[in-house]
Amino acid sequence: MPRLRRLVSRQVRPHLLNIWANVKTIATEPHKIFYVLAGSTLAQLLVILAAVLIERFFTAYLPPVWGWATLAWMRRREYV
Repeated sequence: MPRLRRLVSRQVRPHLLNIWANVKTIATEPHKIFYVLAGSTLAQLLVILAAVLIERFFTAYLPPVWGWATLAWMRRREYV
């Protein structure tokens, strides 16, 4: 256990102290809290929007294009 404690103390503790300093800085300035929350919300909304648009593009908009091209090809060869 002492070896593990030394490892954590040497490598993890500086990162935790840095994180804590950043949290204290953000907590003392209310506009920064707003920026963090608004930025996180906006990022999530953009991901949801990109996912919805990509799904809609592949399931609703592309199939008619391929269908039209296939139908035109089949009409030229008099399959339909």
